Amino acid sequence: MSLLSRLFAFSTRKLFDLRKHYGFIPADETLSSNDPLSAVIFHSRMLFTEQMRHLRGDFRKSQYANELTLWKFDSEETINQWYVLSDATQGGKSYCKLGLSEGKKLIFSGVTDTSLPKDGITFSSGYCALKTRTFICSFNRIAVLDLEPFDLIELRLRGDGRSYSINLLIDMHFSDNFDDQSNYFIYTRGGPYWQTVQIPFSKFFLTGKGRIQRHQGRPVTSRIRGLGLTLGDDVNGPFTLEIDYIKVKKDHSFREDFIYETPGSQQPATFEDKHF
Repeated sequence: MSLLSRLFAFSTRKLFDLRKHYGFIPADETLSSNDPLSAVIFHSRMLFTEQMRHLRGDFRKSQYANELTLWKFDSEETINQWYVLSDATQGGKSYCKLGLSEGKKLIFSGVTDTSLPKDGITFSSGYCALKTRTFICSFNRIAVLDLEPFDLIELRLRGDGRSYSINLLIDMHFSDNFDDQSNYFIYTRGGPYWQTVQIPFSKFFLTGKGRIQRHQGRPVTSRIRGLGLTLGDDVNGPFTLEIDYIKVKKDHSFREDFIYETPGSQQPATFEDKHF
């Protein structure tokens, strides 16, 4: 088979997998560079698929809708697009795990422990986090989601009464901004009932390595490389959080651009007109 034929000999399964991940794949599923020819063929197929999706306007069509479901946690395949981490990587004693509940929902559980490791360096501990895996597009470029047309993010969840933070990981152009993310809080009710949480993007505030930044601004929702949830409420004990879905929505009556004051401004940057 010629090189050109190999480049465009797509399998139905591979196309289906790429389409389910918005044209992207997890970074740990890419081919190694030990076989340069296979790597070139693999990434060329991805590039061709991305361009075809762009020409067909697959994702752009979904942006015309009033809502877009990013994750529906009803299968192991969707759960595997996320991973967990805790302060155990820094010598802490917290631990957490991720799985699929009997009701086909994501379940994030574990124990937080604020005990400090005896290393003389660490001064804060007791957190667990849930994050999306890094997705890439062709030729190992970090893949981003363009959620600019949407106004808010919605989660259906059932918690334990503890407070979590939701994190938007933004792909910026400079490496100094790699640890920057936009955050907001989720206050779970506890008990047996599910709750639907809606958070406008205008309420997210900028942090860098966990510290709130002085210069604030609306998150760049056109370059989102991932989402996360963090539990770090300085409380010792077990926790459990179930999530049904995560989606983004439009609200055509929404006029708020950014609710917080910024240096040099006289009033919050709100009620800025949008073009619908």
